[in-house]
Amino acid sequence: MLKSTLLIMSFVCVSIVNAQNNSEYNFAQYMSTIPFDYMPVKHKIVKPSEKISYEVFKPKKGTAKKYVKIFDADGNMINFSGFNEKNKVISEVKTDYENGQLKNYTSYKKGKLQTTIHYQWNDAGDLIFFETLNKKNKITTKNTWTYNQDGCVAQSKTFKKGGEKLHRQWDYEYFSECTKSKSTLLNGKGKILKEWTFDCKDEGEVLEKKKNTNQICKWEEVDKDYLIYVQETFDEKGKIIKFISKVNRADSSLVEYKKFDSKNQLLYHATYLNDREKPIFSKSYHKGKVLSNNEYKYENNQVVYHKSSYKKRYTYTTKYAYNEDGNVTALERFNKKDELIKSTTITY
Repeated sequence: MLKSTLLIMSFVCVSIVNAQNNSEYNFAQYMSTIPFDYMPVKHKIVKPSEKISYEVFKPKKGTAKKYVKIFDADGNMINFSGFNEKNKVISEVKTDYENGQLKNYTSYKKGKLQTTIHYQWNDAGDLIFFETLNKKNKITTKNTWTYNQDGCVAQSKTFKKGGEKLHRQWDYEYFSECTKSKSTLLNGKGKILKEWTFDCKDEGEVLEKKKNTNQICKWEEVDKDYLIYVQETFDEKGKIIKFISKVNRADSSLVEYKKFDSKNQLLYHATYLNDREKPIFSKSYHKGKVLSNNEYKYENNQVVYHKSSYKKRYTYTTKYAYNEDGNVTALERFNKKDELIKSTTITY
């Protein structure tokens, strides 16, 4: 499992480097903190425990593996170990914290160093430095962030392998406190690659195409129960992408989200149980056809059923069980023939 996690992380890092070549944001900030809740399966911990054990069984292969997480007094995971069928440690992650913030992350495979990650945070708890090193202790990724007096990102940089040569730089300007007016992406030599401007405020405002510039229009719509936030991105070719978020007026909790292409066709649609972390369903589309589909069912405000499919060919269903504390104790995953392909038992 750890090997798979590391492979996914490596792929994500490469994908991020490629994707953010012309992106408005340094995506490293969103994947910098390792998603420990995915190791070895995704679940939330409602009531903290000093130790959590996982037994993962795959009936078709007849294999069973064990994983153990160890936590400190503040609920931070400080060790994650994977064991083979002979109860021998084959993979391990060690972490340490400073002032409640993750400082170092180190992974091992069969006792040999694989990856090291270093973090630095400012007094407000914002990430200001993030770098990864390979098993040869060579820097593979390095990113920095600075913030203005309002606590909003003012600048971010990502560096090439080795951590010395600048690869990309993002500069941000604001109308007022964290209300963005302009974003600028530059290459390592200081050449402007792309700009995003936020001067447009009204629906239907006529815009002229600008080279290497995305113009963003934002406005709000109101009805009795909901606030509807609309954003349109007008790119340098004149294509418009629209994003619509519907939230409850009472508490701003998310209810629905939609994304449309330049032909006003749905690209993505999701509804929520008044919480971004509790989707009811989500669908992605390609040329008007459903590409992926996710359905969720809840009991006592906890997910008990999740069905996912991709191009109607890959379909999986996951069922969940909980203890009295609200912690997940079992997950069972089935294929489209309703055959059990993996079960996970969790003890606290």
